[in-house]
Amino acid sequence: MKFIDVLHVVGFNAKLICYVNEEKEPIWTGYASQVPYWLAELPLADSKYGEEAIDFRHSLGKEFNDDPGFVVTLKEEEE
Repeated sequence: MKFIDVLHVVGFNAKLICYVNEEKEPIWTGYASQVPYWLAELPLADSKYGEEAIDFRHSLGKEFNDDPGFVVTLKEEEE
């Protein structure tokens, strides 16, 4: 399933933190209404170690003013 398939469920003003593969740093942060097309076309990552590909957090941390939002894990498609 691609990220774009679930974006219509998330409110446009929802904050997102997106990771690709198992990178330590997010590849993109922002609002759901601003997700770049190339990122939306990536598939959701497989669930590992009980973590979900899309996880709602009541607080995204001090870096994001403790606002609620979603942490999304995607994977790059292999060629």
